[in-house]
Amino acid sequence: IKDRTIKMIKSGLVEEVKQLLNNGYTGKEKPLKSIGYKETISYLNSNQSDPTELISQINISTRKLAKAQRTFFNKIPHKNKYDSRNDFNKIVSDLELFLNKY
Repeated sequence: IKDRTIKMIKSGLVEEVKQLLNNGYTGKEKPLKSIGYKETISYLNSNQSDPTELISQINISTRKLAKAQRTFFNKIPHKNKYDSRNDFNKIVSDLELFLNKY
């Protein structure tokens, strides 16, 4: 996660968010509440100059989202797991059964 976050910042995340804010966006818009943007807005509003805290906050938010997604998917009953390289016929069969139900 950390390497991707650093790459995002090096690719201009902070400058992009500054530009959005300068163009009149407030940070309350739904897209700006997504991971990366919300932490960068908070970082800019706190007038910090060390990106280490920004990287840390983005990584924490990313891990929290991943955990929430794992929890969500683990609660879904009757899930089937497939190996797409070896289970083609099983996938087709299960898909046909599913489609025939509806």
